[in-house]
Amino acid sequence: MKLVLLFATLFAVSCLASDELELQPKWELFKSEHGKNYETETENQMRHKLWLDNLRMVEEHNKRYENGEVTYYLAQNRFSDMTTEEREQMNGFRMDERPVAESEYVRSGEKLDESWDWRTKNAVNPVRDQGYCGSCWAFSSIAAIETQYWLQKSSLKSFSEQQLVDCVLGTDCKNGGHMYLAFRYLRGNGLQSRDSYPYLDLKTRCKYDPTKIAMNGVANYVQLPHFDEVALAEAIQKVGVISIAVNTKNEDFHFYA
Repeated sequence: MKLVLLFATLFAVSCLASDELELQPKWELFKSEHGKNYETETENQMRHKLWLDNLRMVEEHNKRYENGEVTYYLAQNRFSDMTTEEREQMNGFRMDERPVAESEYVRSGEKLDESWDWRTKNAVNPVRDQGYCGSCWAFSSIAAIETQYWLQKSSLKSFSEQQLVDCVLGTDCKNGGHMYLAFRYLRGNGLQSRDSYPYLDLKTRCKYDPTKIAMNGVANYVQLPHFDEVALAEAIQKVGVISIAVNTKNEDFHFYA
C-alpha cells in the first residue's frame, strides 16, 4: 500500500514538473512580450508561480465559458505575474474620496433612444493604456472632456492625461486620485494636448505650459445622483460621455478579454 501511494505521489510530481517544462517557452514569451525583467532568481521563481496559477485559473474559467456556464472569456495579460494586491494598487481610484460638485444633475424626463453609442459618432478616442500607474481617474476625466470638446468644436482632439497626473495636487501613481480633483484643477488651468505633454506612466514634476494649451479648461461639472440609472442613461445621451469609476475587485476584471 505504501509503495502504491509513494508511486502515485511521485507520478503526480513528475507530471507537474513535465507540465511546467512544456509551459516554459510560453513563460519566456510572456516575459519578452511584456518587458519583464526580475532582479533575482528568487523573484523570477515567485513571478513564475503566480503566472502559472493565473494561467490555470484562466484555462479553467474558459472551459466553463466553452460549456456555456459563463458568458465571458478571460486571457493572460501583463498582470499575470502579479499578486491581487499589486493589481489592485494600480486601480488608481481613491475610494475614500467623495465627489465634490456645486450642483447635481437633474433629469429632464425627455424620451431617450433605445441605445446610444458615442463611438459610432466618432466622438471618442480609442481606449488608451494607463500602464502601471494608478491614473485611471485622469484617463476617465480626459475621455469625458474630449467628447465635450468634440460637441462644441466638431473636432476630436487628444488631451494630456500626464498633465493631470503631474499637476493635480494630492495624487500619485501609487495612491491614485479622483476625477473631481481633475475637474477642479481644470477650472483654473488650461489643458495641453497629448502630443505636447505625452503620457509617461509615472508622476513627474508639473511641466504645464500655458502657452501650449489646446483648450481653456473646464467651466463647470456636476455630479450624477447616486443609484439612478435613468439619470445616467439620460446624461450619456443628452450631455456626453460621463466620467465614472468601475469597481474591479472581482479578479475576472483583470483578465477580461
